[in-house]
Amino acid sequence: MDKIKKSLSELKMPLIAIAFAFIFGSLLILATGKSPIEAYSALFRGAFGSPAAISQTLNKATPLIFTGLSVSIAYQCKSLNIGGEGQLVFGAFGASLVGVTLKGLPMLVHLPLAILAGFIFGGLWAVIPGILKIKKDVNTVISTIMMNYVAFSVVSFLINTYFKADKSDFVAMNWVEATARIPFIQTGGLRICISIVFAIIAAIILKILLQKTVLGYEIKAVGGNQNASNSNGISSKKNILISLIISGGLAGLAGAMDVLGNSGKLYDGYNPGYGFDGIPIALLAKGNPIGVILTALLFSVLRTGAVTMQTSVGVSRTIVDAMQGVIILFIAAEYIFTIYKKAKLNRIKVNEEKKLEGAQ
Repeated sequence: MDKIKKSLSELKMPLIAIAFAFIFGSLLILATGKSPIEAYSALFRGAFGSPAAISQTLNKATPLIFTGLSVSIAYQCKSLNIGGEGQLVFGAFGASLVGVTLKGLPMLVHLPLAILAGFIFGGLWAVIPGILKIKKDVNTVISTIMMNYVAFSVVSFLINTYFKADKSDFVAMNWVEATARIPFIQTGGLRICISIVFAIIAAIILKILLQKTVLGYEIKAVGGNQNASNSNGISSKKNILISLIISGGLAGLAGAMDVLGNSGKLYDGYNPGYGFDGIPIALLAKGNPIGVILTALLFSVLRTGAVTMQTSVGVSRTIVDAMQGVIILFIAAEYIFTIYKKAKLNRIKVNEEKKLEGAQ
């Protein structure tokens, strides 16, 4: 019963944030002279109104789940990973590299290797911010976001020089071998990439890792109180680095799944924005891996349906960006209020201790 009450309590603020986002969106739509009912009807029709729409919504949700999980695991250790986009791009490059250069392998070998390469490349790109954090205490927000731009430039350089396709209208790598492509489920008009199954499995594994393993306990302990963890033999530096590597690897998987499943080729300038979307997705889910699946689906619905909303009703798709901004604002306000409340309680505790010392 206590767990149910706690779960319902945790759901309260995310639901309020979503509700206010739709209310705010309605006000913006009314200001343009359009009907919110028609606009939202078009939005959900664009996301679920046909087999093609459903397929697009689910396929777009897959990388969002991975980037949401990426932010979640790092945040468990109180490290905010803003570098998911760079790690995603680097993971996409690693997966493409294996998918293009290795030939003649069976799918049962080639595809897992390409996916693993995406995880490794993304994880390696998170090692640098991790080392800067544990060695020089560099804020991960600053280091990870700066590494995004380094990743974009490095991958662009590699594609333009050593790995450029021989014949292509655009600057890109060669097509990934068929044996490294993630297959699709096609039935009744649906065309869903099975990478969404991998995303759901990843969320379940991460949930088990955090709840049932020693590593998960240590990561959460460090996130709760680094000094207390170190005093009890739990290395905060080790767990911060591990959590960031896993975080980078999950972001790398987002890029790998997108390239190996959807596009089949890595283009110069590849920068889909999924890494940045993962931040509000994880915060809205409060770091719960299962909750990330639902919030990623919500963001996918907004992104996919916005196109239909704009074309059929004439409401700009930037309304969706504003709605997402409101969600982020509410979640950020909750965290600020929580920090303020804890600081206030600590001040009261210190004052009471001083009074007791004075009385003695």
